[in-house]
Amino acid sequence: MFESLLEGFNNPSLRFFIFDSKNDHLIYGDKDFDEYHWDQARYNKPRIGDFFLYRRPQKASEVKGQFYIYGLGKIKSIQNINNVDDATQKKRDKHVIAHVEQGIRFKDPILQSDLEDFEWTFKKRGNTWEHFFQQYGMNEINQTDFIALLKMGLENQLDALDMSSVEEDIDYRVEDKRANVKIRGKDQRDFSLQVKLNYQYRCAISGITSKEFLIASHIIPWAVDWDNRKNPFNGICLSSLLDKAFDKGYITIDQQYRVVISNKAKEDKALFMYLKQYEGKKLEVPKQYLPKQDFLEWHRNRFINN
Repeated sequence: MFESLLEGFNNPSLRFFIFDSKNDHLIYGDKDFDEYHWDQARYNKPRIGDFFLYRRPQKASEVKGQFYIYGLGKIKSIQNINNVDDATQKKRDKHVIAHVEQGIRFKDPILQSDLEDFEWTFKKRGNTWEHFFQQYGMNEINQTDFIALLKMGLENQLDALDMSSVEEDIDYRVEDKRANVKIRGKDQRDFSLQVKLNYQYRCAISGITSKEFLIASHIIPWAVDWDNRKNPFNGICLSSLLDKAFDKGYITIDQQYRVVISNKAKEDKALFMYLKQYEGKKLEVPKQYLPKQDFLEWHRNRFINN
């Protein structure tokens, strides 16, 4: 599948970019994988048919101290905006909207820390990231770097190539009639990304940061609550083993966000000794989307109180 995607990059006239999101141009109403706005008086290189990667810069990133690259887009069309505000007419005469197609959100973003040893060819980075990306937030890169980054982003994500668009809303409900393999995969992928970003790509209990071992755990399982299948308040980022322990009721979380070990865990001595080290430990919870107490109470009642 990736090879077929690469065929679209063979045109020698194509240009490749990294576009920053949630920057100053947010005031014009950007929407990821749908529209991207900029001022041609300040930057006029992108053209119809060009490809770009989305980057969340450090100052807007949910992951403290790190930018991340999180998706692919293609410029479908570029539309000039007619300004109706006389006070700003001169300032925005060159303002345009790029309509985006072939949007693909990566299952897991490429974190800044993942790129420390990346060999850029479009320019030399040096020992720091300072001044590597221009401040305006639109950077032209070459095809070599673009394809290498895309391969990193799409690693272990063949199903992402079926996504023609990415919808963003606050509807967390997913009905069973939609929960076939393809649709459930997309909904779970959106949920997983949001939860992992909330927790800075760190297990809330163990502190593990290796992305391969991190799971976005539902507090109330997918099969139980349609209305909160995509709700980030219903998620905790855990390592794969702790995710399984939480899902099966070997551990739960009290009202103070501290780990509680169930009697069930004592049935396996080695497992109990591993979990014991976290007994009473307080979760490293995010500033937003704190696990909802009603959901945690449901989990305790299911595994501990009954």
